[in-house]
Amino acid sequence: MNLKTYIPFCFLALSVFGACGDSSDQAPQNMRVQVAALGEPVGDYPSYDERVLLYLTNRLRAEPVAFNPDSPFPPTPPLRYDVGLGHAARFHAAHIQEADCWCEDHSSCCELEAVTDGAQCGGPVTGCGATDAATRVQMFSPAYSGENMARGYMSPAAAIDGWVFSPGHWTNINNAGHRLLGTGSFNNAWVQDFGSGGNPPIIGDGIHFSNGQSTTFGASYYQAGGGPRVALAIIDGACNDLALAYGTPEHGAFEVSVALEPGCHRYYFHFTDSNGNELTYPSTGSLGASVGGTECPLFLEERPADTCSPSGQSCETGDTRACYTGPFGTRNVGVCSTGAERCVAGQWTGECRGEVLPTVELCGDDLDDDCDDAVDEDCPSTEDVGPDADEQILAPKGKDTSGCNATHGQPGGLVLVIMMGFWARRRAHKA
Repeated sequence: MNLKTYIPFCFLALSVFGACGDSSDQAPQNMRVQVAALGEPVGDYPSYDERVLLYLTNRLRAEPVAFNPDSPFPPTPPLRYDVGLGHAARFHAAHIQEADCWCEDHSSCCELEAVTDGAQCGGPVTGCGATDAATRVQMFSPAYSGENMARGYMSPAAAIDGWVFSPGHWTNINNAGHRLLGTGSFNNAWVQDFGSGGNPPIIGDGIHFSNGQSTTFGASYYQAGGGPRVALAIIDGACNDLALAYGTPEHGAFEVSVALEPGCHRYYFHFTDSNGNELTYPSTGSLGASVGGTECPLFLEERPADTCSPSGQSCETGDTRACYTGPFGTRNVGVCSTGAERCVAGQWTGECRGEVLPTVELCGDDLDDDCDDAVDEDCPSTEDVGPDADEQILAPKGKDTSGCNATHGQPGGLVLVIMMGFWARRRAHKA
């Protein structure tokens, strides 16, 4: 029987804080250890939806009463993403859907065995009760302290919204003993695997999401003793001031909404903390926001050049860094090539020297001038060229119907609609 047919919105919560097993510093070889800087992916972990789930969870913990005033909790520190718990969470989200396994005790529906990558079914799917949750998660991480699950929700925001109004899940989210979080998403199944140990990051998350009209960029900040001196979302090299959306300046979620044109937009977050230290999220590289369905990698090692932030200006005179300001997908294609930005007087100039950007396609030069990986496309053959050949060869596409002509379609796409409000309470869905 497919439970999703009968239970379109399902939740289960399990808190086992204190029953974490091995607390030694040496993790078993099959467990993943977080080695990347904050915000940088480890393989494909976390995904976009898993990043959104992380941020929305920390946003709740910054000001719980703003989301569920009928069941208030005190604020608790933000959770640090843990890649081992992230693997465990995604593994179980996939198990829920692929094995049609929805167990109130959070157990697996097959006997699991530890492997190099974490765990796998060591036998057939037989039903609930095969492997308990603690044993399962500890195959990925020694830090396990609790778990939330949801099934049948179309977005991380919808899953979060259901957890907010389910007492067991809401309590789990606001458990001050939880310090780590792995988020998992697979075909509308959602899992939060909580963990203990470690200190909360000052800037431990940051992501974008859309409401259909604009794109919101949000990041969590946590530092006792004072709020940030500077809080910015740097989008395509332009600085946008973040405003406190939830919580307090010392512990809050900072956001800004920006109307963006269709395309791929690179961004990262910059904070100057209360002590004057400069922090960025991700620690290196940039995240990508797709608007209008444009292809856009979630993470790249490069950042847009900027002169508006301290992080953009931090350099030593004489340094250079690679840069490119052309449209996504054209870099190092055809005639297009990367340039270099210089550091002068301890600041990046913001000028990308030596880069070659796309131009209109020139017929007959045997070059890919518009950097679309095609040479002289839609140009007339020499047999079709009349007495005004020179003019036709030089005519830009779309200007002369007897010369070059091309149509560039706009790709379609889906946007994640973030809907979190008090009207969306689902009190009937309790674990």
